[in-house]
Amino acid sequence: MTIQNAGGNGVTLNSGNTLNGFTAGNSSGSAISGSGFGTLTVADVIVNTTGQALSLTNGTLSATFSSVTSSGGTNNVALASPLTGTLTISAGAFSGATGNSFDINGGTATINNAATIASGSARSVNVTGKTGGTVTFSGAITDTDTVSISIQILAQ
Repeated sequence: MTIQNAGGNGVTLNSGNTLNGFTAGNSSGSAISGSGFGTLTVADVIVNTTGQALSLTNGTLSATFSSVTSSGGTNNVALASPLTGTLTISAGAFSGATGNSFDINGGTATINNAATIASGSARSVNVTGKTGGTVTFSGAITDTDTVSISIQILAQ
């Protein structure tokens, strides 16, 4: 099953979400979006969109995506504080963002990304304001800009 929405987000999270066994496709908003969503549990989910793949703010992650591919949006992936827990993206590709491709702003979540990342209009990777957790990028990162990766570490 593929979920698409020409008039907004493909999936908008509420409280206590479990996502399993589908593909989130093209939407005019994010393929999966949520703010203040409580706990998000994900297994066996693929995201394949020409817009923004993930926009997540203020929740607890227990999420493993089989693959996430995004070729557009302001950011391919946007994660904002306060996020806790673990997010794993096992495969996929990010490109064509009009801003930072993979944008992390704050939180203590552990983030593991194996998807490849190509240059957005700004940075391929931007990590700022994290106060804990780890961030691992194991997929190839390519960029044509002069500043491709920005990481700011806050004292704990």
